[in-house]
Amino acid sequence: MGCTTTGRRGTKSSALMQRKVRQLARLWVVIGMCCGALAVVGREHTEEHAAASAQTPGTAPQNAALVVLPPDSPQVQQLRVQPVDMVDVPTDEVTAPAKVVLNPNRIARVALPVPGRVTRLLVVLGDAVTQGQPLLTMDSPDAHAAIATALQAEATERQAKATVAKAQRDLDRTSKLFEVGVGAKKDIEAAHNDHIQAQEALTQAQATRQQALRQLTFLGLQPSDFGQQIVVRAPFTGKVMDISVGPGDYRSDTSTPLLTIADLSKVWVSADIPEPSLRFVRLGELVDIEFVAYPGETFHGCVAHVADTLDPEARAVKVHVELANPDGRLRPEMSGRLRHPGGPVHPPQAAARRCRAGVRTQSGLRRTGPPPVRAP
Repeated sequence: MGCTTTGRRGTKSSALMQRKVRQLARLWVVIGMCCGALAVVGREHTEEHAAASAQTPGTAPQNAALVVLPPDSPQVQQLRVQPVDMVDVPTDEVTAPAKVVLNPNRIARVALPVPGRVTRLLVVLGDAVTQGQPLLTMDSPDAHAAIATALQAEATERQAKATVAKAQRDLDRTSKLFEVGVGAKKDIEAAHNDHIQAQEALTQAQATRQQALRQLTFLGLQPSDFGQQIVVRAPFTGKVMDISVGPGDYRSDTSTPLLTIADLSKVWVSADIPEPSLRFVRLGELVDIEFVAYPGETFHGCVAHVADTLDPEARAVKVHVELANPDGRLRPEMSGRLRHPGGPVHPPQAAARRCRAGVRTQSGLRRTGPPPVRAP
């Protein structure tokens, strides 16, 4: 009985397993048929949509690399179509932002020569001045002392000259007496020593007077009038860029500048050249500069100075280009762009002459030959 029951149970389990496998196979067949039907329907829908898009005018295709503009679009009028040409593009061209700065070799910071009070200010900010033009007048006790010293030195010199003349007469008289056997030799020696001392005193008096006159010349005064005022004059032709004093101000510090005069006939353009491009820029070479204030114009200048040190943060070297500014169009702090063309360079002859005549080397000697220019 036990064995018969166990055999029946195994037969039923096997039949149940076969039935489940057949059901699972039917299920997979149904799923496959459904997926095939969906693929066919999707392909037909895509083809219909593409055909509809092609038939509809003004409809942009699905290609992201293609831009289609309607015929009535305003942008169509701005399009320009031309053949593609092959051009040479320099690989060593250098461009950098730039700005106009004052030439440090042509800036004068004018201070008072001696302590005193400013009585008159003869210029205003922005005035054009010429070399030697009066800038201000001042009254100073040092001026009065200098005049007095010069007058005293002159009187001392006259007295020393009179002493020399008297010592010479005494020496001559003593010598004649000694020749006729009347005078003693010691009298001649004493007269000779007196004459030498008088000459030394005269030499010292003359030196003191010359020093006093040089002080008067430095102050621009004459040794005759105690009522004179000191006149401070412009050291060279330029423009008044800054004034920090007014009439009535008393200044005792002679190291603090009161006015700044700058020569703007030539200006510098400062630019930071990146370290990798530094080898393309050399002292004395021509560069092109374009300014925001003058679009469409190109200025030609010479590399007048290349810094000896590198900015550790910007990794760039400061380069200064000298530009002629006869009409004053270039003003300090104007911004622009420096361009050093790469490849063959054909500089204008006038600009080349300016570079040859006006650029100094690092040793301070003026160039006598032409600037370095790449051969075509």
